[in-house]
Amino acid sequence: MKRTIMKYSIMFSLFLLTSCDISDKEMEQKAQSYTKAEYGISVKLDRIEIPGLGKDFLGPDTRTAYVQQVDEPHLHFQISFDGRSSPKVNNDNYKIKKGANDLRERYNTYYEEKGNNTILTFEQMQTGDIVFDKDAEKRIVKKHPKHYVTAVFKSNILLDVNNRVHMETLAEVARNIQEFNKTIENSKSSVDDITIQLPNDNKDVLQHIPVDYIVTAEEAKKTLEKNVDYMKALQSVRK
Repeated sequence: MKRTIMKYSIMFSLFLLTSCDISDKEMEQKAQSYTKAEYGISVKLDRIEIPGLGKDFLGPDTRTAYVQQVDEPHLHFQISFDGRSSPKVNNDNYKIKKGANDLRERYNTYYEEKGNNTILTFEQMQTGDIVFDKDAEKRIVKKHPKHYVTAVFKSNILLDVNNRVHMETLAEVARNIQEFNKTIENSKSSVDDITIQLPNDNKDVLQHIPVDYIVTAEEAKKTLEKNVDYMKALQSVRK
């Protein structure tokens, strides 16, 4: 009986030992060393994300570090790590995030020069957080040389499809984006769609509106009418 108890005690201890994951502090140090060597920048760790269902008893074999650049422009980006006991960097999306931020600065100037929009305020250029491995990234770049981003605007009112001024405002922004894309035709990035953050609880109902199909107020109206969540939000406000 004692031998059985001792056997299970040893097995349990080994289980705990092998289940010990590398600490966030160690991951931050690894991320810091990598970004310093690769890009000459310092970062701080926001969080570690483990994909899938989590870790098995040996610990996760992949994980993603969400980091923020310490100095301006304080970019948020992700670094992918492979390996359990001694994770090594697989890839990162720093260049993509930096490209989106550079585009944000260019468009912000362009948007302001075109005049003040009293309804829609430009916020940022948004790109996904996914990190592809280097081989997959090469294949994607070869197939799609341009990287497409989303322009995010903040609205101070709930846009109404039956309000001509609101729809013309949306159409004007879409035309503005189309004109801006022509000025950066030789760039590696382009604005593919727009997201409009509406006030209060309806903030996320207008996402990824394709700009190439909107030129007039009528086209803007038809586009929004196809958005089920938006139409529900509009109806609830009207009641």
